[in-house]
Amino acid sequence: MDSIITQIRTLANGASHDARRKIVDSLRDLAISLEGPEDTYNRMETMFLDAGMAKVALDLKLFDILTANKRPMTTPELAEKTGAAPILLGRLLRCMASSRLVNEVAENTYEASNVSSSLVTPLGQAMTKFSIEIMPPILLAIPDFLKKNGYKDVTDPKNTPLQIAYHTELTSYEYFRTRPEWAHDMILMLKGRREGVPGWLSVYPVQESAEIDPQRPLLVDVGGGAGWQCEELKREHPYLPGRIILQDQAMMLAHVTPTKGIEAMEHDFFTPQPVKGAKYYYMRNIMHNYADEKALQILRHLRDALSDDSLILVDDIVLPDFKAPSRSVKMDMFMMAAHGAIERTEKQWNELFDSAGLKIVQTREYRDILQGCSVTSLQKA
Repeated sequence: MDSIITQIRTLANGASHDARRKIVDSLRDLAISLEGPEDTYNRMETMFLDAGMAKVALDLKLFDILTANKRPMTTPELAEKTGAAPILLGRLLRCMASSRLVNEVAENTYEASNVSSSLVTPLGQAMTKFSIEIMPPILLAIPDFLKKNGYKDVTDPKNTPLQIAYHTELTSYEYFRTRPEWAHDMILMLKGRREGVPGWLSVYPVQESAEIDPQRPLLVDVGGGAGWQCEELKREHPYLPGRIILQDQAMMLAHVTPTKGIEAMEHDFFTPQPVKGAKYYYMRNIMHNYADEKALQILRHLRDALSDDSLILVDDIVLPDFKAPSRSVKMDMFMMAAHGAIERTEKQWNELFDSAGLKIVQTREYRDILQGCSVTSLQKA
């Protein structure tokens, strides 16, 4: 067994991002396939405990202490640093070590692990807070909601598990606006989870628009958040002519860092598109936030703004019909539970575009943090 584990570690250390993820997913599937009943029961009853322990570690700044110290530390040393009771802290550390949140290197002695090094970052802290404070009430409300709803399709953003979880009649986005303390973490997650992984610019030849009129809008980033895609476009292709316009609601635009060459414009994409005839109208992970009725509203407003050579670029997850990645299908469940929305298969995307009066020009695939993404260019049918 030790030799097999060593071989796998060696293989993973030299693997690409995609290959390493395939190894992780294969080992996870193997572990579950080997479970006996007691293993399954234990996994189910403790599935939220890891996130809870990670939040405790962050509250005590354990990860900061271990990462900064760069050497193993004993439980008494960590108790002195954190102010936690030594006996309690010893129990917590044993539990954390069992999930690799920290490494147990000797009796009552611990060091930072690869997991704690990931979670100590601002993004890791935001993800932990999201995983323990925001997501569980919504996900745990799914069974009762589906039973009460007669197991019908979930397409109404005002009738989802979120309304049960948070005792509200508001949609998810309306409710999130009442919780400004969540905004910072959500923006960190939207930006940070895809840093350092391939994106749409790695596959889409936007540089072919080098002859565009400098006064014409090159790209309108529709619902573009704090402008990360606009910034990446400027960074990757600084000499491309044409205007770059970032559109979103005021709450998101408040987090935009002013950048030369990027125009910020307040806009609700459920209303007519004010910028006409841009070369590209780009949307990243917008459509998956909405069921078909709302998604069609957005697409039709963009269709009405197109000139003869304009294109809509839809950058989103595409679920395969067989053996969809675990991350993607779990995202589908969260989008359903929180927003009454859906991750779509290729067939579902095609039906949506056709209903909006649009035809596909081309689709270019790439693999990011959720796997199975593509950027699809559309024009009027």
